[in-house]
Amino acid sequence: MSGFGVSISTAICIILLIIVSIGIISTTVKTFQDLNEAFEANIHTQQDVLRTEFKFLGKITSINKRIISFYVKNTGSKSFSPEELTFFDLMLNYQINSTNNRLAWIPFSETDIIDEHWNYTFEGNYWNNPSSWDPAENISITIQINVLLASNSSNFLQFSSSNGVSVSTYFEVM
Repeated sequence: MSGFGVSISTAICIILLIIVSIGIISTTVKTFQDLNEAFEANIHTQQDVLRTEFKFLGKITSINKRIISFYVKNTGSKSFSPEELTFFDLMLNYQINSTNNRLAWIPFSETDIIDEHWNYTFEGNYWNNPSSWDPAENISITIQINVLLASNSSNFLQFSSSNGVSVSTYFEVM
């Protein structure tokens, strides 16, 4: 092999090494960018959770043993849009009779199409910013179930935001 052939082979190897190095470097940079975005999203979610807090106000009441109503106050520093509220979860463990309980996830619904559902109404100074449920504002929640709650029963209610923060309580039906 002549000196010219060796120089061309060397040049081709160097060019291939540069191309492979660029590919490895660009893949590594992209991976670090993806990791950085994931860490930032995780930090945002954690901050969101820290800013979220609720509390029940007053007594939970039952109207005709099929409708349950209560008030929840946004005691955190995060606001929620009406659309976000539709993704909140409501779990209800209620007594049907003296020996049977029922644990149910109650879906949100703006209408009475679904037998068991919950809905909310903004209360108080909501009109200051009607596009969200702001800190220090209250909502009234109404749950409709398709069986009668047992008299003198102890029941459990949990209200959870879409980011996993929840408030729960026991309540009695007389």
